[in-house]
Amino acid sequence: PLSEGILIRWNGLASETTPDPFTRRLDFEGYNIYLRRLGETSWQKIAGYDVESYFKMAWDFDIAGWRPQPYAMSLADLRCRYAPGGCKDSSWSPSNYSRSAPFVLPGASDSVFYFVPVGCNASRFGYETAIDKIYPSAPKPRWSRPQDVPVDSIEFYLTADNRFRYYEYQFVGHGLLTGETYQVNLTATDYGPAFSDASYPLETSPEAGFVTVTPLPANCCIDLTGNIDCDLSRVIDIADLTVLIDNLFISFTPLCCPAAANIDFDAEGGVDISDLSRLIDYLFINFTPPEACR
Repeated sequence: PLSEGILIRWNGLASETTPDPFTRRLDFEGYNIYLRRLGETSWQKIAGYDVESYFKMAWDFDIAGWRPQPYAMSLADLRCRYAPGGCKDSSWSPSNYSRSAPFVLPGASDSVFYFVPVGCNASRFGYETAIDKIYPSAPKPRWSRPQDVPVDSIEFYLTADNRFRYYEYQFVGHGLLTGETYQVNLTATDYGPAFSDASYPLETSPEAGFVTVTPLPANCCIDLTGNIDCDLSRVIDIADLTVLIDNLFISFTPLCCPAAANIDFDAEGGVDISDLSRLIDYLFINFTPPEACR
């Protein structure tokens, strides 16, 4: 829970690297986030991320018609295969070719294609989707398990709790009603076989494993500042220091209650290095209690 909002954070290693039990292929397509008030039966989709991918439609001269290829291809794969400038040719896009204006493979006039987008292709973090990568510059790991990462590479590939940084995501939702209880869930989607029948499962069910959360009030700071992890017991300890350091220097994950972290009473309400110094001073140096909430 956040002040009048929620923070959802997850690691997508299993979703993105586990073969589909039906097709035996890596067909991960994206994520959706759903929300509903407690007591409601229908879900509202509040955010989504969709890998940019396409089904290839190939002209079949034998039947004089278009035949869908069975599996989707990513934008990167299509560029590497068909772009004149190779994998880095950003000027080539499958969306430039349609049924009425198909792509003809140079030097192979019998290879004629057009491309159908899979889903909405909302894949640019911070632009087309409200979902963010927590570590956008983290390299994609070449190991399948975190425990296989060499010691000298851990800081580049793993989080403090030994998860691959590359697969760490988060979503921050604001504007929720204080005092209301919500149910929220994250689903994973796949692209499935091209133009499959409706019985093929393309998404995990929102009803499976949802969690219940009650947003914090706007005046979420209670008694003393310093309860940065929003611990219900309001104990100020090393856990609060860890959360603040993570917010300021590591993953920049939003704070559940910024007012509780404004220990130095910055007039603008900002949380910065001076608040960190003040908390360290309280925990380890002169033990002067933080100021009361205002």
